[in-house]
Amino acid sequence: MAEASEVRRLAEAVGRCILFDTAELPNEFFPAHLSVAIIEAVFRFQPESEEQSSQVAQRYCRRLGLVRMRRSKFELPPIDEQETLADLIGHYDELGEAGMTNEVFENSCRFPGTAMRRAETVVQIAQALRHIGVDVLQDMQHRSVQVLDAVRSSVLGSVGSMSRMILTYAGDDDLVVADDHVRRFVAEATGHPTVSASWAAHLVCQTAYERVLSPRHLDYRIFRYCAQRQSITASSGETLKPVSAHGEA
Repeated sequence: MAEASEVRRLAEAVGRCILFDTAELPNEFFPAHLSVAIIEAVFRFQPESEEQSSQVAQRYCRRLGLVRMRRSKFELPPIDEQETLADLIGHYDELGEAGMTNEVFENSCRFPGTAMRRAETVVQIAQALRHIGVDVLQDMQHRSVQVLDAVRSSVLGSVGSMSRMILTYAGDDDLVVADDHVRRFVAEATGHPTVSASWAAHLVCQTAYERVLSPRHLDYRIFRYCAQRQSITASSGETLKPVSAHGEA
């Protein structure tokens, strides 16, 4: 009974706070290769450019003769059909960072406030993931903590949610990252001071199934809502209303 009550409260909070413009995730959440997931995440935040990360990923795939999207949104592509991270690193060995930046990505954007080019970040993350035994999409499954730690440690001062987006893009539809944002949302919605990552993930999964959504979709929407909410609070100094049943966000 306690679990059912918490799922109901979480579902009510989701209904109040989060607008679902579609029941499906965008195409970038279904890459055919882990290399493409990394590129999508790294080039995602470009305030100095109007270009979308999908355009950079499309150029990469076109140049290397790769299919960008999975044939099926419901399962990962076979391992033997995927470009490996070893392949990605090999392109850098062959063309150099300048060649990848100018000839393949055709994008020389840096991270704001740093001298680090995004093309350099792509290969650093690939090398870090290879170091922990990750080479294809299947290797990312059920390794959230290891993957997050590897990405964050590989890029000093990495952009806040970049490591999370790599994991989310590369995950299957049952993935729930259940990071701090999601845990806080779940705790507030269910009336607890805090909840564990495993319990938050469980409640997000059960709530997603009730709403006929993938857990990965709901996890991402909660994360995005909380990040936007935090940004508004930080910039305006406002104290936003809680997400619990006792108030509206």
